[in-house]
Amino acid sequence: MVLYRYCRIDSNGVNMALNVESKPKKKSLLDTLKKPFSWIGNKASDGYLNREEYHLTPENGELRSKTMVLNGKPLKPTETGDIPNLEPVIRGVNSPVCVSSLSMSFIVLPSFDASACS
Repeated sequence: MVLYRYCRIDSNGVNMALNVESKPKKKSLLDTLKKPFSWIGNKASDGYLNREEYHLTPENGELRSKTMVLNGKPLKPTETGDIPNLEPVIRGVNSPVCVSSLSMSFIVLPSFDASACS
C-alpha cells in the first residue's frame, strides 16, 4: 500500500491518496495511518466528523478493463461528452476505511483542523 497525504488547496482540510497494488490480505489500516497522521489534529473545524471517499477500481476487477468504476458506478462521459459528476461516499470519520486491492482511493477530510496546513 502506498499512502500520500497533502493539504487541501481550496479550503481547510486534508486529502489522502491510497494506492493498493497487492492482492487481498488482511491488514489494519489504522496501524498504518496512526503515525503518518499524528500531525493532523483531532477535530473537524466545522464540527462535522465526516469524510468523503472516492474509490477507483477497474470494472469487474479486470486490470485490462477500459472502464474505471468510481464507488461502484462505471465512469462514462455524459451524453454531451462531459466528465460525469464525481460523487463521494460519505462516512463517519471514525468508521473503518475499507480499501479494495488493486485500487486507488482518495479520502478527503474536509474542513479538518490541521495545524500543518495553516
